[in-house]
Amino acid sequence: MTIYFIFFLFLLSFSFFKKRTAAYLFSIFWFLFVGLRKEIGTDWYPNLELFERAVLNEKSFNSYQLIDSEIVWKIIATVFDSLALNFEYIFILLGLIQAYMIFSLISESRNHKLAILGFSTTFLLFFPMNAFRQGFCLIALIYSFSKFRFKRHTGLILSLTTHISSLPAVVAMKLNLGMRGMLIALSIILVAITTAQELILLRYGDIFASGGLGFSPRLLLQVLLVATFMILFDKDNEKNKQLLVLGFFYFSTFIIFYAYRYVGFLVGFLHLYYAIYKLPKNNYGYLFFFLSCMLFFVADISDMYVSKLNSELGLYKEGCFQCTSWVPYDNYIFRLLGL
Repeated sequence: MTIYFIFFLFLLSFSFFKKRTAAYLFSIFWFLFVGLRKEIGTDWYPNLELFERAVLNEKSFNSYQLIDSEIVWKIIATVFDSLALNFEYIFILLGLIQAYMIFSLISESRNHKLAILGFSTTFLLFFPMNAFRQGFCLIALIYSFSKFRFKRHTGLILSLTTHISSLPAVVAMKLNLGMRGMLIALSIILVAITTAQELILLRYGDIFASGGLGFSPRLLLQVLLVATFMILFDKDNEKNKQLLVLGFFYFSTFIIFYAYRYVGFLVGFLHLYYAIYKLPKNNYGYLFFFLSCMLFFVADISDMYVSKLNSELGLYKEGCFQCTSWVPYDNYIFRLLGL
């Protein structure tokens, strides 16, 4: 596990460089560690299997296949399959795209030190090494707030076509709706989720069986910390709508289990969005942002230790093929060098 702490500190050290240099160094080393990882992270094997299932065929749009993977993954998997390319290379391709977006966002950030701390704590482990597709969707959505039109359009298209978790954030941040219109839009999303719950249960039934996620102390603390530092950051006319969406979906987890996906995505998104595009109004803003960062990091490290223990005991999550592998860390470069 030591390698993760070393790399985390290594990434943080780039914050002492000037913004442009820091952006280059951070994105390059992030790609080398995360983008070139092999058989590491809880998402690696499940997503490799997903790419194999996502190849377009006569069953692609029947029942469960509709929600098994979004259209972008179906297209990428089909292209790789038609070219007889190893599906593992999809991780490298998407890691490279993510690294470029991270470079661009750090370069555009108002305070690159905050951006680097935010990326180091939420995008090293939780996104994307625990949630690869959600991680790609999340970074694309943040990318869609760039000051450059092409980046805004590209990021929005990618976020909407790579994971449905982006929908609440798009409603809160992109649509020009009042409070009443937003509540109606969010209610429609929840009704759609409820209607499709039988299909969703095929994919997340193990999570549903674990009980109401709204009662999770960690989820509650993450929501409270993110909401607090949002209030303590720059004045933003849209902030109340963002807080409404976050609260709406958090309380929805008590009655609709799948809403936890939206909450997890939203706290990660808002955490990074404010780190990149906003500045704290006072020292309390910095303090609560730091506490939020540490909660992400500590939570993921604890999850990794639990996964490591389960792996040693041979206790794999039911229905998840080898989805708990974190150590020993492995990388394509290591394989190339024979390490």
